Amino acid sequence: MAGSGGPLSRRGLRGREGELAKLRALVSSVAHDGSGRLAFLRGEAGIGKSTLLAETVALAEEAGYSTGVGRADELHHLVPLSSLAGCLRAGDRPLLSGDAFADLARHHDQRIRLVERLAEAIETRAGGAPVLIALDDVQWADPLSRFALRQLPGRLRTSPVLWLLTGRTGPAGAGEEVLATARDRLPVTSLPLGPLSTAAIGQLAGDALGPGVDERTRDLLDDAAGNPFLAVELLRGLRAAGSGGEAVGPAGGDG
Repeated sequence: MAGSGGPLSRRGLRGREGELAKLRALVSSVAHDGSGRLAFLRGEAGIGKSTLLAETVALAEEAGYSTGVGRADELHHLVPLSSLAGCLRAGDRPLLSGDAFADLARHHDQRIRLVERLAEAIETRAGGAPVLIALDDVQWADPLSRFALRQLPGRLRTSPVLWLLTGRTGPAGAGEEVLATARDRLPVTSLPLGPLSTAAIGQLAGDALGPGVDERTRDLLDDAAGNPFLAVELLRGLRAAGSGGEAVGPAGGDG
């Protein structure tokens, strides 16, 4: 049974064809129309938000976007602008230069001025190519980044900038705040991610173990409750066991 299949699928893409199609359409529409959009992926830990974000970034880069990708960190929650700066300073061609960021950092206590300077920098970059700014785990964003995210999408609504945020399901947080502020100023898309269907989990099992997944394996996969991260980790363990390795259980989580 285990060990005979192909490479494990990228977590979260099986059963997410509908969500991926909507994200692909957003990438296309921003580039074509030259105006801003905002999308928010929300769901429990391990449900596939980070995987869909990464796939959208890849689609945007293929379409000629400049991209800034980051992840908010609970440990840096009190560092002003740390979450958004991670997006703007990421990669080989960051959206914000080191000198520009240093200048902004000097004005972290002047929120309106800082947001306007950020908007000018992003607007200038978007003049040459559409821009994607993607922030994972927005629920951990620092207060100054949250303020900027509430202001910038509306301020840049006439520029080709796509904002993509992910956050966990729960009480109203940063993602919902950004959506509520932006909703009347530019098109917004909210994509709640629920558990994968039994069929999609079965596809993951077939990808990992090959055809003819037995009933015992399907019963074990029921314990994942449709969570793709848990399902993939369980399948890794089953495949390792079938290859003579030591089976491993789920460890950690994918957003």
